[in-house]
Amino acid sequence: MVEFLRYSTDAAGRDPRPYQRECAERAIKSLDGEKPTLLHIATGGGKTFVANNIVGEYLDGGDYALWITKDWWLLRQAATDIAQRKRGMARRLRRLGGDHREVRQIPSYSHSDRISVLYTTLQSFKRRLDARKLPSTPPALIVWDECHWGYNASSGKALMRWARERSIPVLGLTATPRFPDDFERACSHSFRELIDAGFLADYEPFRVRTGVRWEPRRHNNADFTDGSLRVLSENQGRNRQIVDEYVGKASFYGKTIFFACNIEHAELLASELKRNGVAARAIHSELPPEECANIITEFANSEVKVLVNVAKLTHGFSIPDIESVFLCRPTSSDILFSQMVGRGAHRSRKSTFGKSTFNLVEFTDNLTHFERVLHAREFFGSPAAGDARERERRSRRWGHKIDRGLEPTWTGVGDDVPAEVRGLWYRGQTFGVEFELASKTYNPPIPDDEYMRVGEALLEYLRERLGDSKVRSRPCGEYHEDETYDMWKVEPDRSVGWEVVSPKLEGQAGMIELHSACAALTAAVDDDDLGLHIDWRCGTHVHIGWDGEHAARALQLAHLLEPIFRSLVPPSRFAEFLPEENCYNTDVPNEYCRPVSDVYDVDDLDDETSLADVQSMARRDPKGANDGGRTIGLNVTPLFDGHEHVEVRLLGGTTEAGKLLPWLSLWMRVLWRADREPMGNELLAYVREPSAAFPDLDLGDVLSESVIGVPGEKAPFRGRLTRRQEEIFENWREHDELSEWLPRVTPHWELDVEFFLAKSVDPPPTTHDFDELDYEAQKKAVWSTLVGEGPLEKDRAIRLSAERLREQGWVYFERLREQGPLYQRIRRILQDARKDGADGWFDIPRNLRVRAFRRLDEMRDDDWRRCVVEALRSDGGVVTRNGLHYPTFE
Repeated sequence: MVEFLRYSTDAAGRDPRPYQRECAERAIKSLDGEKPTLLHIATGGGKTFVANNIVGEYLDGGDYALWITKDWWLLRQAATDIAQRKRGMARRLRRLGGDHREVRQIPSYSHSDRISVLYTTLQSFKRRLDARKLPSTPPALIVWDECHWGYNASSGKALMRWARERSIPVLGLTATPRFPDDFERACSHSFRELIDAGFLADYEPFRVRTGVRWEPRRHNNADFTDGSLRVLSENQGRNRQIVDEYVGKASFYGKTIFFACNIEHAELLASELKRNGVAARAIHSELPPEECANIITEFANSEVKVLVNVAKLTHGFSIPDIESVFLCRPTSSDILFSQMVGRGAHRSRKSTFGKSTFNLVEFTDNLTHFERVLHAREFFGSPAAGDARERERRSRRWGHKIDRGLEPTWTGVGDDVPAEVRGLWYRGQTFGVEFELASKTYNPPIPDDEYMRVGEALLEYLRERLGDSKVRSRPCGEYHEDETYDMWKVEPDRSVGWEVVSPKLEGQAGMIELHSACAALTAAVDDDDLGLHIDWRCGTHVHIGWDGEHAARALQLAHLLEPIFRSLVPPSRFAEFLPEENCYNTDVPNEYCRPVSDVYDVDDLDDETSLADVQSMARRDPKGANDGGRTIGLNVTPLFDGHEHVEVRLLGGTTEAGKLLPWLSLWMRVLWRADREPMGNELLAYVREPSAAFPDLDLGDVLSESVIGVPGEKAPFRGRLTRRQEEIFENWREHDELSEWLPRVTPHWELDVEFFLAKSVDPPPTTHDFDELDYEAQKKAVWSTLVGEGPLEKDRAIRLSAERLREQGWVYFERLREQGPLYQRIRRILQDARKDGADGWFDIPRNLRVRAFRRLDEMRDDDWRRCVVEALRSDGGVVTRNGLHYPTFE
C-alpha cells in the first residue's frame, strides 16, 4: 500500500479538540435525508479531520460514504487523513473516475469491491450521473467538501436532487463565510473565534502601497479577469517592490508563501528571488505532479524558503510553520481571500517565535474603477453570518448613553467658555472622538521605540492641558488593549501610526475638554521633533451616544445629506486620493468611508425598517468586504451589539476645534431629527437622488425646519458652517477633477426667467412679464424659447452649446461673432438641427416647438424682444411648452 494511505499510530493517537468533538456530535444528530447539514469550520480548524470522524462513526457494516469535492488534490488530503487514522480504511478507499497522479494510487472503483469511502469530483459525478454509470447501491452518506463551490451550478443542483430522491443524508463542508441557503448549520467556528481560543495563529497585517494605477474588470461580478491580473503581473516596478520587500526583511518574514497573479508572474518572482540569494521555487498547474510534490516536500523541510504559487495551494495544503503570506495578487472574492490567509493560520512549535501570529503582507494598488478589493483590515476570517464575537473586536465599548429626558440646548453659558465652544447645539448624550495622526518616517503597524517615543510625547502634551488625572501614563501597546474609556489614551493605528482616543465626554463641559485636547494635539503636530503630520490618510471619527431606535431614518438622512457633508470635509473622505499625481479619483470612494448606499439599499429603508432589518442589510454588504457596514460614513454597527452609539467617519484628519466642534453639533442635530418624526414626502422624494435636493449646496435649506431644523436665530452656527464650506470650495477649485462638485451659481436674473417661463396659465404670461425682466434675463428667455431647458437628448451638441452660452453669461450673438469660430460653431449646430422646410422649424425635446421669426445670423440686440413675442404667436397662436398651452401674447 502506498505511503500516503498507510495507517499511522501518531496520526491515530491525535485527540480531537473540544470544538471538533462537539461539531461531530451535533452533525451526526442532524443528519437526515430531508435537509443537508452544514459543517462550517474556518481554514486551519480541521474540518476534514472532523468530517472523517463523522464518516467513521456514521457508517455501519457494509455501508459506504460518497465524498465529493471540486478537485482531486482535495480528495487526496481527505483520503490520507482517514487512512492514517482509521485502521483498515486504506484498503477500502476507491475513486470514481479520474486518472490524476494525485490520486492514481487509490484504486478505481469496481462493482465487486467492498468499500468504505468512494471519492470523486463534482464534475465526474455529473458525467456519470448523466451516463447512468453510478454504483447501483447508493451511499449511506454524502460528504460534499467545499460545498459553497458549484452549489448553484447544474452539477451541484443535480447532486442535491439525486440525494433528495434517495433520502441520502448530505454533510456539507465549508471554511468560507458564504453558506448555501438550503443547508442546516450544525456548527460554526469562525477564523477569529479559533484565534481567540488559541487554536489558530493570528495575523499581523502589513500594507505595501505600490502606487500602480489599475483599471480592473471582473467576471460577471465575480473575481478579477485574467487580463486585469496580467496588467499587474507585467508591471516591473511593482514586481521590484515585491521582491525588495522580502529580500530586505528576509530574516523577519522567514518561511513564506507568495500568491501570484498568474503562472508567468509566479515564475518571474521566484526567478528574481533566487537571483537575490533566496531559496525560492514556483509551483503551478503546468508542472508535473511529481515535481510539485517534491517542491512541497522541500518547502516543508525548509530547504525552500519561499514558495511562489498561483492558486494551486489555496486549499488542501497544510504546512504549520509558515511565518508569512505575501498577497501579490488582489482579489474581490472573500472565499479566495480566506483560503489564502488560511495558509499561514496553522499554529506550530517549529517556527522561530512559536507561531502565535503570522505576517500577512498585502501589495495594494490604486484603482481607477471602483472595484472592491479585500484587505486584512476589513477581513476577519470566515465568520458565521453576524457572528457577534467578530464585531466585538471592531466596536469600541465606550458605554455611551443618551438621556432623552434632558432638553436640547445651546452652549455658551459662563464667561470661561472658549469662543469655539459658543453657539453649539447639543442634547443629553455622551460622545467621544478618535484622532488619527501620521508620520512621514514611521511605518505602521509594528509598535516600536518610535511609536512609544511619539506616543509618550502626545500624552505629555495632553497632560499639560488636561491634568494628570485625565490622561493615561503610557501609550497602549495594542489596539483595544484597554476597553475602558475614562481617560485620554494613545493606541497604535495600523493604517497611519497613532490614534488618540478621548474618554466618554458629555455636554458643554465635555466640549470644553475636547477644545483643550485639540489645542494640545495641535501643539504636538507643530513640534518638529515629533515629526507628526495630518494627511489624506487620516480621519477624525466621532462617536455619539444614541440608542438607534430609528436607525433606518438616520441612514436615510445621511444618504440625503451626503452632498452637503461632502462640502464640509476634505475631499479625501469622499474620493480616492492619488498622492503621486496630487489628484482625486472621483469614481472611487474612500474605501474606509464609503457612501451609505454602498451597503444599505435606500429604497428598502422606511419607517417600518427595524434595527434587525438594518443589521441584515449590513450582513449582505455587496462589496464583499465582510465588515458588515463598519466602513460606511455613518457606522451604525455598534448598535447591533447593544452598544448605544454610532460612529461618524466622514470628518478628515484635524486637531482644530473650530472644525471638529460644529461637526459634532451638526451630527447631534441629525440624530435628533431622526428621532423626531418620519421624513415628509418632500424629503423622501429626494432620497433616491440626494444631489437633486440641494443642487447649490445651500446650507440654509439643510438647516431649515423642514430638514434638520436648526432655529433661524442661531445665525452664528450657520455662519461657521458656511465659512467652512467656503474653505472646502476653495480646495475644490484647486483641482480640476473636483469642479463637477462645485455649486452652480444662479444669478437672480436667471431665477426671474425661470419664474417667467414656468408661470401658470391662470393668469397667462404677457408681454408685460417679459418687459419686467432685465436685459440679460430677456436674452436668457429667448434662448429658453428656442432650445428649451434640461438635457437635449437628440443633439448633445446643442446642450454643450447651451452650457457654453451659460459660461459666457448668456452673451448675445454679436459678441460671439467677435470670437469667430465659437459663433460659427453654434450657428452650424442650430442650423443642422432644423427640419427640412422653408419655415425652419426646430424639433426640440419636451414638446417644445417654436419658430424663430428671423434667421439667427441676422439677429441683433433690438431683435430679442420681438423674437420671443413672435415665437409665442407661432403655431396657430399657441405655443406648447412642457405640456402647458399658453395663449398668444398680445
